Amino acid sequence: MRKVKYMNSFVSAEWVKQRLGSEDLIIFDARQDLTGEVEPYDIYREKHIESAFFLDGENELVGEKIGKHGGRHPLPNLETFAEIMRSFGLSNSKIVVAYGFNAGRVLYLLKLIGFNRVFILNGGFEEWERCGYPTTDEIKTPVRGNFTPNFDKSSIVDRDFVFKNYRNENILLVDSRSEPRYRGEIEPIDPVAGHIPRAVNYDFMSNFDENGKLKSRELIKSQFDKVLDYNKEIILYCGSGVTATYNYILLSELGINVKIYAGSWSDWISYEGSPVSVGSFE
Repeated sequence: MRKVKYMNSFVSAEWVKQRLGSEDLIIFDARQDLTGEVEPYDIYREKHIESAFFLDGENELVGEKIGKHGGRHPLPNLETFAEIMRSFGLSNSKIVVAYGFNAGRVLYLLKLIGFNRVFILNGGFEEWERCGYPTTDEIKTPVRGNFTPNFDKSSIVDRDFVFKNYRNENILLVDSRSEPRYRGEIEPIDPVAGHIPRAVNYDFMSNFDENGKLKSRELIKSQFDKVLDYNKEIILYCGSGVTATYNYILLSELGINVKIYAGSWSDWISYEGSPVSVGSFE
């Protein structure tokens, strides 16, 4: 039987379980209640993987919003983020595993500050519990690390770049949200529905099965192949720059050079004069 290959940026619950207790391992709980009814920290406090630290998608993983632009989740100052990571024990020799809705954001931000030994728990906390592995409500006190950053912003583009290039035939914009949001049929979060003109749609959730586990490398590649033109410069966006990171991670691992419009849709619509399309790709 041919062995199924998966992405190297995702690790199994068993892989994490075997390394629990190692001084080299840092685990981040980046879960979030998408209904907004439960505070993320309360989810973490109730139970989490042993020794995991909590990262808040509305705090440590975002920067200060100044004015009406920048999107709902602007990128944090990278030096500030590096200092936050040091406060959680990050050193250059550590290994980081993140789980939860914001795990892709954690991995992407760590890459931006030059830390590459970072992985996502495949299937997340739900898979951990399905495996019957232990959880705890104990909160560990971190020991400060000495990580030395090496900043790299080359994968980031802003609204000015997108506005100047969205009609450029050599640029391919990829909307990572669900198809109904892309088509403008629904918009549960932002005040304007639709997508950036000429953008194609590839829902980041297409990479996962019904249990939230990553599909095979081969299947993910075939799905991307049907939508993307790799001869073009690929710019990813989503609602606020969070979920597009999953497409960024997977495409990068496939050897495709991609960038992220950090402010994404919520930034785009904050500017008067930003055109909006609805329906299918025009």
